[in-house]
This record gives sequence, structure tokens and C-alpha cells, in this order.
Amino acid sequence: MTMSLCSAYSETEDLIRRDQAEISLAARSQVQYPPQPEVEFGFPQTCYCGAQPLLAVNDQGKSKMLL
Repeated sequence: MTMSLCSAYSETEDLIRRDQAEISLAARSQVQYPPQPEVEFGFPQTCYCGAQPLLAVNDQGKSKMLL
């Protein structure tokens, strides 16, 4: 191999390693969802507080929350 070919191969391998590290880091981070608006008349509401969805209902002034 010529010197420029070795250099290009090494640079490509380095870029692949960097991309894999970035993908690995992104896979470990949690997705944050914005809170959902209130729902009236006892209809269920899905609220994404952090990464885990929560189900909440408003039943005649009583709040129920299923985690």
C-alpha cells in the first residue's frame, strides 16, 4: 500500500469509531417528552413525564394515576 492509501484507511477507521461511540452514547440517553394538556370529563390522558409514559384520569375531581 502506498502511504496516502494507509492514511486514508486509518482516517476512515477513526471516523467509523467516532460514529459508533456517538451512536452508543445517544442510545443510552433518555428521550424527554413535553407534558400533555389536561383532559376534561374523565377521559384518560397520557402524560410523558421524562421517558416513561404515565396514564392519568380525572374522575369527578378525583385524580387516579397508574404508573
